[in-house]
Amino acid sequence: MALQLWSPMRDLQYLRQDFDDLFDKMLQHRSARDKGASRLALECYVEDQTLIVNADLPGVDPKNVEVALHDDTLTIRGRREQEQEQKTRNVVLREFSYGEFARSISVPRGIDAAKISATFRNGVLRIALPLPEVPGGKVQIQIGRPETGSQAK
Repeated sequence: MALQLWSPMRDLQYLRQDFDDLFDKMLQHRSARDKGASRLALECYVEDQTLIVNADLPGVDPKNVEVALHDDTLTIRGRREQEQEQKTRNVVLREFSYGEFARSISVPRGIDAAKISATFRNGVLRIALPLPEVPGGKVQIQIGRPETGSQAK
């Protein structure tokens, strides 16, 4: 075994390579896990007895998006197509996900699918789901002492 002089730069180079390898493994694991589903950001709120679901779909052609309601599950699925890449382009960073995506959320039962409307504007899909009428109103609950089965002597 030959002796080598200690070189802090060589050690830093090894450390950098280790971090690069770790980062590459993390990205591969993340892309295998995501498959685009978790990248579909949603915003849901109720306004005037209507459930509003906004889906962030920048760069997605509206003709490539499908919305379906089955029982109490709303599903948004589609496809983001990648532009044909030029051979001279050297990609430095790519965070966009391409291909098919799908996202499902639970919604209240009883929504009439025929009354659902959707609009697509500035890369945001807005789905309006009129909520079903809820029978009744307030329920009066009596609060008192718990009754005991035997009397204390």
